[in-house]
Amino acid sequence: MPFWSWNDRLTSEELCRQIRQMHEGGYGGFFMHARGGLGTPYMGEAYMSCVEACVREASRLGMEAWLYDENGWPSGFGGGYVNGLGEEYQQKYLVASDFSEDLWDDRAVGVYRRRDGVAATVEEARRAPGEHLLLRYEVNPCYVDLLDPRVTDAFLESTYGAYFRRLPPEVSRQVAGVFTDEPQLRIGKVFYSPWFYREFSRREGREIREELGKLFLEVPGAAAFRRRFYGEAGRWFSENYTRKLGEWCRQHGWGFTGHQVQEVDYAEQTLSSGAVSFHYPYYSMPGVDHLGTHEPYPFLVRQMTSVAAQQGQQRRLVEMFACCGWDLSLEKMGWMYSMMQIYGINFLCNHLYAYSLKGLRKRDYPPSFGDHEPWFPQGRILNNAFARGNQWLAEGEEMGETLVLHGQTSAWCHYCQDNNAPPLRHLVETTERLMKRLDDCQEPFHFGFEPHLAEWGSVEGTWLRLGKRRYRRVILPGLTQLDSSTLTLLQAFSGELMRFGESTLTFVDGREATEEERRWFQNIPFFQESQGLLECQEPLPELRVRGTAYANGFLLLLVNHGEQTPLSGWITLREDPFSWLPYWVEPQDASRKPAVWRLAGQKKQVQIALPPGGTGWLWLENSPSEASPEACPAAKSPKTLLSLPSQGLFRVPENFLPLELCRLSVEEGPWEEMPLSSVQWRLLEGEGAKRFRFQVTFTLEGELPDGLSLMTESPEQYCISLNGNKIQWNDASFRFDPSFRVAPLPRTLVRQGENVLEFAGVFQQSPQVYQQLAQCHVFETAVNNLRLDQEIEMPYLLGHFRVLFPQDQETDGERRVRMKGRPVLMPLDNAAAPLDLARAGFPFFSGKGSAFATLCLPQVPPEGVRLALHPQGLDCLEVLVNGTMVTPTPLWRRPWEVDVPSSLLSPGENAVEVRFVSSLRNLLGPHHASAEREETWGAGPGLFASVPNPFNGFRTPEWISGFSVAKCRLGDQ
Repeated sequence: MPFWSWNDRLTSEELCRQIRQMHEGGYGGFFMHARGGLGTPYMGEAYMSCVEACVREASRLGMEAWLYDENGWPSGFGGGYVNGLGEEYQQKYLVASDFSEDLWDDRAVGVYRRRDGVAATVEEARRAPGEHLLLRYEVNPCYVDLLDPRVTDAFLESTYGAYFRRLPPEVSRQVAGVFTDEPQLRIGKVFYSPWFYREFSRREGREIREELGKLFLEVPGAAAFRRRFYGEAGRWFSENYTRKLGEWCRQHGWGFTGHQVQEVDYAEQTLSSGAVSFHYPYYSMPGVDHLGTHEPYPFLVRQMTSVAAQQGQQRRLVEMFACCGWDLSLEKMGWMYSMMQIYGINFLCNHLYAYSLKGLRKRDYPPSFGDHEPWFPQGRILNNAFARGNQWLAEGEEMGETLVLHGQTSAWCHYCQDNNAPPLRHLVETTERLMKRLDDCQEPFHFGFEPHLAEWGSVEGTWLRLGKRRYRRVILPGLTQLDSSTLTLLQAFSGELMRFGESTLTFVDGREATEEERRWFQNIPFFQESQGLLECQEPLPELRVRGTAYANGFLLLLVNHGEQTPLSGWITLREDPFSWLPYWVEPQDASRKPAVWRLAGQKKQVQIALPPGGTGWLWLENSPSEASPEACPAAKSPKTLLSLPSQGLFRVPENFLPLELCRLSVEEGPWEEMPLSSVQWRLLEGEGAKRFRFQVTFTLEGELPDGLSLMTESPEQYCISLNGNKIQWNDASFRFDPSFRVAPLPRTLVRQGENVLEFAGVFQQSPQVYQQLAQCHVFETAVNNLRLDQEIEMPYLLGHFRVLFPQDQETDGERRVRMKGRPVLMPLDNAAAPLDLARAGFPFFSGKGSAFATLCLPQVPPEGVRLALHPQGLDCLEVLVNGTMVTPTPLWRRPWEVDVPSSLLSPGENAVEVRFVSSLRNLLGPHHASAEREETWGAGPGLFASVPNPFNGFRTPEWISGFSVAKCRLGDQ
């Protein structure tokens, strides 16, 4: 179910068309997400009419229509309404500095002795300023104080209540629910909330300002104060925001979902939310966020899915695939989401489905999952598989009896404004090592959050109960603090209690632990042996497993964690109460086939073989009668394996060339050379209308190519000329997105050698745009809903040509190649060449094409052959041999092999056609970031421009010469 980015001027007709496309693509619903670029006034009458039309269309098609509760993100400011109520409602945070008389003003909170963190008088500080710390608060006018219940009330009234009041009752009843996104106290700063400070002081019976210095200083008593401060802040944040929103939704018949911010480790969540685990019980469908193509981080996911299991919340959401780039493949998506399912996720929110790709929108943390994607029709295969697997996981009972104690209370005690402080790093690293140890041994586990243990925990002899789950093994990973309520539970627990990693119990409730408490902790034995779900004939550390129990059997989700090497072996369940028969189940269509198995004593062992990054669903069905080994299907003898030749010929409908480097003149001033991605930021320097011209060039050698056309956005804003001759724009069609408009270039104006295209116009923005750009320096809310009135985007050439570069390609990491020098347009060539798009002259191609090669066979094996394709950067392969299709469904994952029957083959030459899909990556970029930076930071909007702008934090970005394109090839290269 995608995040549907409402990012332009909306029409009900186009929205409903896109809903029908989603339905065809296998999506079960959508989240209506107001986002940067939105041109229809947020929450206005036209906006509400669009919401109503979408809910009605979704209901007609049996889809779920979810609201999103903000204009951009993070949630809570009501599109500017709530923070607009005044400073009382706005976010505030503490700033620490040495005491200075000049800084003592009405925003000063207090001065504190550095030796003990206790409040002092101003007179004391004046006498010894270097020995005192000054705390002041700053105000962020762009966001709100979510600890204050009045803020949430105003947010509910302005957004949730507005939807409910203004939508017709029959439409409101059809709304599935609401998504809240990344609410926060303050990322990276200690929050200052007058309401919370008053409430904390009242409950403590003393003024909070007396001890605030202990948050910033390592002094005696600091751990106890931090434990209470961050614990209470996290609890009240969840009570005053998440609980209120969740209860409102339940009372009005809506679901409630979303995710917190900074979920990734103990330190980051301390300031942003106190602890994310406080919030999860209040969602009907709790969620997390995962950015980029790197491996899903189990800690982030499992702390949420653990609470969900303990609370009995059936659906668990992940928002993912943002920042993965335009070349995210179906295979990569399959591996990433399967790993999420291993960790307990069963509901996918695809980030992002863009209403439009116009202007900045195409760089909004790509990819986008709309019908502009070349692979969109084939994406239904994956969506169906995800949906069916999600249903299987949600309907059964998760297997596993191990609890790992969550270390957030230890983090609170040690947190002193340094995420990398040694005690925190030890806690994080020890938890990571334990998670890997358990995963490598196929032992499922949950986290136990201490405040939840205090509220819902109990001991039942050898079992520790937490909510709706029971555990017989409890592991303490590198903890230095326990709450006294946790200590009481663990001392009464007679099951297996272990600790992992060297640590000492330093604190109980933040106070110094007694010698007796320390001794008890030190006597806990160290974790030695894992008890995984599976017994493996030999260790399979790359195997990840999730077990789900049903009345009539078990379902095992098996994933090869390794993306580079295949995995094979024999497995069985450690505990085998049933006489079962194993079947492999295909989630795309629920078909099943018998698995290869054998007897080993009284148990059955099943043979598994997973390709790199591969996934398998193994159903162990309870059989009423014991099957004999003879019932086991025999392994088939392998067919002759042949590889696709590395030489061949490409055929594509048309080729592309981005016209990136330009010369810009403003108000008839001197020409400046720059990338086109910098032009609009250059024109935004200073308010007022500006006349501009920019020129781009292309070089043609050889015959004039057929179908030479120009693709650009908003052509009506320009006067366009070619080689000094004005041309009339006549729309012929569009490509990929309606904003990418195409018109033919007059053949009579194109010449051999260099050609000059000039675009002239007037650049003008409203005063509101400049006001918002100024706010972009303050906080991310202004960046996340930014809309420019006018945008300048790069034009492209289209046609039947090759694009060659004068210099040799340079490899840039495993997945990228860099094209250097100025490109030249050349005629198409029918000579055989390496099956590599960049080397064949199609480095920027995006869309559907075909590769042709010849397979030579001295003789035809009677059983046929198996053809291996070895693609890189190409997706959704269909194979024809001698004109006949041999792939029943498109190939989208390894092993990228297809069986060819002998009846289709003949001795000698056999014609092979491979139809493929190439992503939008090489057309849309980013073209000038290093592969390392793209892999590390993901493909966010900050990677696409050469100058400081709101999307790179107004910092000078990395900009490398030459075009970086994804390697797109077939065959052994």
